[in-house]
Amino acid sequence: NHIIELNEQINNAKSLLQRRETLIQTLEQQIINLKQVKIDSGDTTKLEYENRALQDRLSSFELERTEMKREIEWMQQELEQQKPLSIPTNNESMEQEQQYELAINKSQQRIEELEQAVRESLQITTEREYAMAQQKRKVENLEKQ
Repeated sequence: NHIIELNEQINNAKSLLQRRETLIQTLEQQIINLKQVKIDSGDTTKLEYENRALQDRLSSFELERTEMKREIEWMQQELEQQKPLSIPTNNESMEQEQQYELAINKSQQRIEELEQAVRESLQITTEREYAMAQQKRKVENLEKQ
């Protein structure tokens, strides 16, 4: 009788020990998950910072592009106003016109470069925002666990 009780107590203790070991493993996994959440949160913060920096660059490029377009329009208007006044045989007028056209071409080339930079920056920003959204979903899923 006493032996049966001791066997039951041993079995109960073994069962309790096994449940606690399972609980310990679960808690250890949660600790690992929380550490990953912490790392992922740091990555998200970094991505948010990079995203803000790219958006600032994008705004700067767009502003510069707008200013260049205005400058080109102004130069074209000035060139159009100068054309009727100039005499084709006058070397100075032709040289000045060539300088204006050269400046316009350079400005247009710069605008094209800026537009390309804006497109690239926008693409990078979009990719970063997508990565951030994925990272946030990962963090939220890990926090739910």
